[in-house]
Amino acid sequence: MFDVMHYEKNICENLLKTICGKKDTVAIRKDMQEISIHPQVWFQQAANGNYIKLGAPYVMTDQKKLFL
Repeated sequence: MFDVMHYEKNICENLLKTICGKKDTVAIRKDMQEISIHPQVWFQQAANGNYIKLGAPYVMTDQKKLFL
C-alpha cells in the first residue's frame, strides 16, 4: 500500500534541500557536467588552475533567511 503522506514528506524535504543549497554538492555538479546538462553551473577554471564553483540559479542566498 502506498502512503501519500510519505511521498509528500519526501518531495517537500528534497525541494527544500535543493533550494536551500544542501543538495548543491561537488559530486552533483561534476555529474551534471559529465552528462552535459546545465552548463551554467559547471565548474569554471581560474587563471591559477583552481576551479571556481559558481552560484546556482536554483539556490536561495539572501532570500533564505526571509523564507525560513
